[in-house]
Amino acid sequence: GRTDPTPALSNEERQRLVIAPDFENARSLFDRQRCLRDRILLALLFVHGIRREEARLARFSDVTMNQGYQVLTVRQKGGKIITHRLHPKVYHYMQIYRAEFLEKDDAFLFGGLTRNGISKSDQPMSPQAINYIVQFWARKAGIKNSRVTPHVGRATVITEALKKAPLQVVSRGIGHATIETTARYDRARTRLDQSPMSFQQVEL
Repeated sequence: GRTDPTPALSNEERQRLVIAPDFENARSLFDRQRCLRDRILLALLFVHGIRREEARLARFSDVTMNQGYQVLTVRQKGGKIITHRLHPKVYHYMQIYRAEFLEKDDAFLFGGLTRNGISKSDQPMSPQAINYIVQFWARKAGIKNSRVTPHVGRATVITEALKKAPLQVVSRGIGHATIETTARYDRARTRLDQSPMSFQQVEL
């Protein structure tokens, strides 16, 4: 099996990336739509750790309430259903996008855009278009790594989560089939200052 996981962004790089699409200062309605759409997309990939294909096929009707939280329900590989709790700001951006640009609730969140700025919400965005959007904004944010892909977003979310949450919790939340998959992203496992001995309180 593959042992070398996808590299993650630093938290500072991720922060620059997700706010790069500045929809509030857009120069035109088309620019506002594009930037707002891309802000939501980057947040789902780089803050929620959603896979590219799950984001691509998400519809606004998949956004609901569960346990008092706004959530996005996605279908994973193999048909497995997983529920992601949405960051409140992302939900807010989705509401703005729905009100200003989507015609119906079952529209794809990320439909392709025609040249005149009309959202083709009955067709999902292509995987290649999502790759392009991620790379475009990574360059705008001054991230030197030219290989910033949607999966780098997932790797970043897992890496950051593992700094604060137990492996089992992260694995379940991200929707990995096995805990071993999540463990590959645990950078602390290879850090000598994080070895079990360094946490022992004992006099020798």
